[in-house]
Amino acid sequence: MSLSKQLVVMIAVRFLVVFRLDLLLSINKSRGCLENEAQGHAQDIATSLGLSISPYRV
Repeated sequence: MSLSKQLVVMIAVRFLVVFRLDLLLSINKSRGCLENEAQGHAQDIATSLGLSISPYRV
C-alpha cells in the first residue's frame, strides 16, 4: 500500500473516531439536559397538584 493511501486511511479513521466521540458526548449532554428539564417539570406538576387539592384537606 502506498504512503498516500495509508495517509488517507489514517486520516479517515481518525476523523471517524473523533466524530463518534463527539456524537456520544453530545448525546450524553443532551440526555442530561432533558432529564433535568423533566425533573423540574415533574416537580412543578407535583407542586401544582398539591396546591390544587390543599383546600380539600381535612
